[in-house]
Amino acid sequence: MKKLTIIFFLILANFLGSLPAYAKNSDQYLLSQAYFEDKSNSLSISQIEQKEFIPYQEALTGGYKTGTFWLKLKIAANSQPLILKIRPVFIEEIELFDSALPQQKPLVGNKYPWKASDIEAVSYNFELAPRPAEREIYLRIKSVRSYLVNAEVMPLAQYQKSDRQELLVYAAYSTLTLLIALWLLISWVLHRELVLGIFAAQQIFAFLHTSLHGGIFKILFDDYFDPIRMNSFFSFLVVTYPLFGILANKFLLRDYGLKKSFNAVFNLLLFFSSLIITLNFLTNQPLTFNLNSLLVFITISFFLISSLFGVDINQSTLKADALPINVLRIFYFFNLALWTIAIFSLQGWLPGGDLALHSLHIYSMVSGLVFFFLLQYRAKALLKIESSRTMALKSEADHERKQREEQSMLMAMLSHEIKTPLSVLKLVVDEKVSGSDLEGHANRAVNNINFIIERCLQLGKIDAKSTQVHKKTFRLDDFINNLLYQFKTQSYTSLTCHENPIVHTDQDILRIIVSNILENAIKYSPKASQIYIETSAQDINGTPGVHVQFINDVGSMGAPDPQHVFKKYYRNSSATKISGSGLGLYLVYELMQLIGGLVSYQFQQNKVIFKLWIPS
Repeated sequence: MKKLTIIFFLILANFLGSLPAYAKNSDQYLLSQAYFEDKSNSLSISQIEQKEFIPYQEALTGGYKTGTFWLKLKIAANSQPLILKIRPVFIEEIELFDSALPQQKPLVGNKYPWKASDIEAVSYNFELAPRPAEREIYLRIKSVRSYLVNAEVMPLAQYQKSDRQELLVYAAYSTLTLLIALWLLISWVLHRELVLGIFAAQQIFAFLHTSLHGGIFKILFDDYFDPIRMNSFFSFLVVTYPLFGILANKFLLRDYGLKKSFNAVFNLLLFFSSLIITLNFLTNQPLTFNLNSLLVFITISFFLISSLFGVDINQSTLKADALPINVLRIFYFFNLALWTIAIFSLQGWLPGGDLALHSLHIYSMVSGLVFFFLLQYRAKALLKIESSRTMALKSEADHERKQREEQSMLMAMLSHEIKTPLSVLKLVVDEKVSGSDLEGHANRAVNNINFIIERCLQLGKIDAKSTQVHKKTFRLDDFINNLLYQFKTQSYTSLTCHENPIVHTDQDILRIIVSNILENAIKYSPKASQIYIETSAQDINGTPGVHVQFINDVGSMGAPDPQHVFKKYYRNSSATKISGSGLGLYLVYELMQLIGGLVSYQFQQNKVIFKLWIPS
């Protein structure tokens, strides 16, 4: 890419350096130039010859006008055919009136075939017949774009040489803009970053605009596309290009903490750009392109203002570190300086010349290349930042994993150490307190401690992702009845099952799930109230399974909050009087996810309902 850039700038420097020499050679054949604006768009050549023309030097800068411009050129005596060269190529219609010609030449311009010119070249041209005396010729020029017109007269050999050099420059720039567009597109595909994607789209438009503006597109595809449609497409590119520029820079500046008021102005600029695009489809008048060029000038000025006063670095993202804001400010200032020359020439506020003719190309080439390197630098810096961030996150994740492992080891050690004295305490309670009023309290206390230890161990396994799932097929009714026997709740528990309730899951994990739900129902429902368990067959997304409902009345502690019921350590504010860890339902939710099941909670008609779906 660097070699291509150096070659490109050498070609450009050679081209621009040779312009004064060509102008000097052409001056000896073009003795004077003058123009007249036909605001009525209706005057004939005989009427025009009676009008008073206004002299001008170098290029005509008529700005955006609705009338027709007539040029009167005084040609020196010549003994050999000369070529009248007319630029730029976005002029839509050019007609030559030369008394030395035996018949009228075809019209040339952006609305006519490329081969309409006498010589197939980048610029529009007419061949002027030899004449021993000076003579005046007339050009009638009509365009909806800026009346920036440059006419030169030179011998055929000189014209062919200058055309080859211009073609080389335009081809080099078209190639460069295409490579930049492809690089941005590939970068967007790899990173999927919005800013790169919009700049890639903008650069594709820049490539198409350059190919059309430089005449390359017309040379290559003149036989395949209608000139009128090609001209309309060119107009569409001109008015659409700013929209992508506004979008791209808006999202770029958002990384630097773009303030709300400035963001609103960006949205307003986008609205006006969309309005101009719509106006182009409806009218295609000089006013559209005049407004478009002014919008571009205002927009580029606003880019600089936004970078200076419209960003809050304290609100910037990590992406802002990849391209320092001061570098972006320098680019915006440089961009504004380049565009000022281009827009002032198109508006007719600066005298015309070769620099004015090539101002759009120079602006696009230099700013596009500079911004390409800025984006390339930004992409490399972002990659470096992301790599450092990834390493930091990996280090943090490793540290967290080690902490979890240490916590699990500590919990396992504590559980083992606590369980031994608990067993001893249980034996003492059974032997010394048996039959007394304290027996029930002592057993409940021991069981509560044991439950908390078991849940902490289960939580540690889930956090460490070390829980193994071993699925097998079994009857759910037998499984639940066994649990009810262990809980000694057969007298106040009602189990209703459908025929043959077969499930295929991990029996140990399901035992933990159902035990936690049953324990909650027993603990928080009114004493001696009925607990209902109902099962039924249910398919979900084509997968067969068993649906289980646990229904109990709401006790004095109230019902759980549906928004927080499955969160870790959640307990109803009224439930703190009863021993508990707040881990039971969290474990239910996590373990159901682990075995591929579903769990939900409802509170209706003063009933607490937990629903499980277990795959068959």
